[in-house]
Amino acid sequence: MKRNLEELIEMLQERYEQHDYIMEHGSTDRIHSDGTNLNLIRTQISAFKSLILNQDSNYSDEFMRKEIPPEVDYELNVKADEILEEGIRLCETIYSNSKLLEMLDTREALDGEAVHYLYHYLTHEAWNLPKYIEERNIVNIRRILIVDPFSEIDQCYEKYREFMDNNEVTNQMELF
Repeated sequence: MKRNLEELIEMLQERYEQHDYIMEHGSTDRIHSDGTNLNLIRTQISAFKSLILNQDSNYSDEFMRKEIPPEVDYELNVKADEILEEGIRLCETIYSNSKLLEMLDTREALDGEAVHYLYHYLTHEAWNLPKYIEERNIVNIRRILIVDPFSEIDQCYEKYREFMDNNEVTNQMELF
């Protein structure tokens, strides 16, 4: 699909603005690091500049005169220290929650389909958060902070208790 010159110019401006924003604030990408996103945007900026020049070799504005941003380390995370600190605080909070600790204690013993999806997601994230912190896996910590599955602990615990109570009744009935 061939884009007209105005669309390309607008897209170039948007990419520069997006690049500047991520460099200052970081991204909210749950899968890729800021460095990966910044390098992708860098490539797009270069491509848009080429496409603009192909349509009008004399075109010039402030964005065309701007240098293409330098390549950055793919592992770069702009707010890494802040994300790590927030992850540590969340880890301390959740590991002081008696309901979550009870669910974590029985996590391995339960059938994967026996408990509501939220229970497994919640305990999986809680289980792995200390490992992510130790590894300084900023992308996974950021993913947990964005999704914040721990805001649902009380609701999840009710479903967990209901399952456990029903499961105990079923097991007792099998004895007779």
